[in-house]
Amino acid sequence: MCAVTALVAAATSSSMGAGPSALPPSRPSPASGQVTALWRDLAADLAPTLTASRGLLLGSRDPSGPSCVRPGTVCPLASASGGPGTRKTYLWLHSLPKRQSPSADFTWQQTVLRPGVEELQTRNRKVLPDVVRLAGRARQLARALRDQAAVDAFSATSSISVRDWPTFCAAEVERAGARGDLASARLWSGELAAATFALADLHCWLDYLVENELAVLEFQARCRNLFLSCDPLYAGTYSPHRDVGRFPAGRAVYTAIDNYLEVERQAEWLFRVPRDFLTVRLDGAFTVKRDGVSEVPAAVWMPPHLRGIFVRLREHLSAANQEVWDEAAASRFDRSYLANMLFRVSHAGALDQLAVVLERFSAAHAKADRHKLMDVVFYRGGDPSGGVEWGDRFAARLMDAAGVMAGTDEQALLRSQHFTRATLGTWKNYGWSGTLREVLSDGKLDCINAADMIGALFRNAGHAGYYNIRWCAGLAGHTVAAAEVATAGGSAVVIVDGLQPPQTSAESWPYAYTRGTAWPEGYTGRQADVHAVELYSRGLDNYVWVEGYIVRGPNAGILVRASVPYLPNRLRSSTLRVDRGSRPDAAPSGAG
Repeated sequence: MCAVTALVAAATSSSMGAGPSALPPSRPSPASGQVTALWRDLAADLAPTLTASRGLLLGSRDPSGPSCVRPGTVCPLASASGGPGTRKTYLWLHSLPKRQSPSADFTWQQTVLRPGVEELQTRNRKVLPDVVRLAGRARQLARALRDQAAVDAFSATSSISVRDWPTFCAAEVERAGARGDLASARLWSGELAAATFALADLHCWLDYLVENELAVLEFQARCRNLFLSCDPLYAGTYSPHRDVGRFPAGRAVYTAIDNYLEVERQAEWLFRVPRDFLTVRLDGAFTVKRDGVSEVPAAVWMPPHLRGIFVRLREHLSAANQEVWDEAAASRFDRSYLANMLFRVSHAGALDQLAVVLERFSAAHAKADRHKLMDVVFYRGGDPSGGVEWGDRFAARLMDAAGVMAGTDEQALLRSQHFTRATLGTWKNYGWSGTLREVLSDGKLDCINAADMIGALFRNAGHAGYYNIRWCAGLAGHTVAAAEVATAGGSAVVIVDGLQPPQTSAESWPYAYTRGTAWPEGYTGRQADVHAVELYSRGLDNYVWVEGYIVRGPNAGILVRASVPYLPNRLRSSTLRVDRGSRPDAAPSGAG
């Protein structure tokens, strides 16, 4: 069991996914004192819990100041006293002078970065149970008020100081109770339940992200000899910015920054009072923008400014998949992930394109698993370096090409590889482009662009379960694409390389690498021996490390798997040996 799952289970005996939009059938009204008792307990815990949460998620940053994530910018905010994302950005940038060789970078990651991540984990695990408990009490209050016949027994029992969105919601519940306004009490208790659930979900994400980063750093520790052996080969030319991704854990450590920053960005919204969607009634009471909530109650779990988008995209799913969409909005991990996807895609002006993707997805899936529906809405393409332009994946040419990639998941993956290889043409076009838009305009692409394009095409065609694989060779790195597909022997993660000639079949992870690796035919870059290969899947904002296989060195044959609490076949971590020709026991069927 993932550690965050155990922590949440210990903090509350009820599912965090339940709430006002998924309440049980009507039952006898609660005892007259029950609502007041629930309110008293919640109000007593509200301020101290929110104070501790804010200190962790934002540090000393003003949530009303410049955001740590700004549309149209590629340089995130850095702060030595901020939240997990801005602090890590600051640490990363200010550590560069100390990391001017592979071994120095390895030492910094293991002796400076790793203890810092462990400290963050300890701090979050002190706060997480209290935040989850607060969300549970808010949910219970909303349920009780829904079942209450009148609100005359519920009156103000404390004074709420408004400092942020949760306390604003709580103050409105208190005011409604004082004036006997049952309708307003129900509305604002639902908003309070949604706000505290959102906060608890961010702490769950933070716990998972630090656990994941520690797992990949442990994997890196098994590959120390690669770093040491590369010192003389770089001969003083090593650059952490340019070269860290050629080594084990290097890619995961810097993609973690994006995921931490998204936790912090969503916390900014919760820890201010966003009044742009509030209106004042004639009696002085507030009401909140609730686009579509009356028709689609699950929309309440999204921030008010995203509810209309949630409802709009939902209309492009089948009735069965609309139920899955609603479940995701009220489910741990999926709630914050979906809020981010709606935010990014809407800012990119790509909602119409995502709507088409959802229609394609629904046409191929009568009723999908929730994790598959979430995978297809990932705003990035197929590589962690992609998505600099948030709508890059949805370029018109890629959307059009994906529209004719019907068939099985494996067929769609192979067709995506064929399109990408045709885009490269000859090796004279090999070279890096910053975005897929530039690739399509200039015709230049490298392995990173190729994987990015394959993932974009695959998802744009309505297919889910995409992965990314990074080869770590020290002096070089290489990226290929992968996806979970159905095979005669069950599900498998299969691999394609956008720089190879058109493939007619795909080998499976990690068994393709038990025989070593072969660089693409005609490849003009440096062809170093590959030491390790790493498998990545979607995270909160960027990709996360899910498996690593060591190809060479004293630990060759070791496969390490990290737990991923939102992917149903990756709930447990494991370490096992996969030698040439062998298959590990209890291999997961993947999940993406």
